[in-house]
Amino acid sequence: MANYVTISTIGARPHKLELTLSPDDAVEEMIRHWQEELAHVLPDRPELIVLPEACDMPPNFSTERCHEYYQVRGERLGEFFAQVAAEHNCYIACCADRDHHDGPGVI
Repeated sequence: MANYVTISTIGARPHKLELTLSPDDAVEEMIRHWQEELAHVLPDRPELIVLPEACDMPPNFSTERCHEYYQVRGERLGEFFAQVAAEHNCYIACCADRDHHDGPGVI
């Protein structure tokens, strides 16, 4: 007997953010963006949702601006994804840059 798993992938383009947003507002806007993207696949009740690499890196931000964004973002986006996954009984796979005390890294 086969055991089927529903997997959804989201191939959204990187979300450009207004350069005038504060880092905190940029994080909130990125969360809103991913709420909208996830709303397209959640009705299918997937067991796994796979997001694009560096899914929350604003492509129009400079390296310095990204660093500021990542510092303010902290774990907020990861916590958002974890909450959505828990509410919908699924897993969400994503890869995002993180700032560590010894330099940037990837989760």
